[in-house]
Amino acid sequence: ELSSLNMRWYPIPAVCAMDLTLGGIVYTAVPFNGWYANTEVLRDLTDESRYNMLVPVANALGMDTDTKPGEAPFWKDEVMHILSAAVYHSFKTD
Repeated sequence: ELSSLNMRWYPIPAVCAMDLTLGGIVYTAVPFNGWYANTEVLRDLTDESRYNMLVPVANALGMDTDTKPGEAPFWKDEVMHILSAAVYHSFKTD
């Protein structure tokens, strides 16, 4: 079950190291926030160089992650679909 993994993500990303130039003056401490798209959260959760949660999520859902040579790893698509629904749902709830 997904809740056993205790995954969390922020609804609003904070961006730092941005400069604002106004009238030739460079302001280096400008607070800025953006917004997340569902795909950005999914990428953070599933990229191997980030949180790398594809296999742990698949295991928590009881999926077989052993892909034999020549087989398409459709379990990854299913995990991405389930995570996408979970992230979307989390943004809709209070």
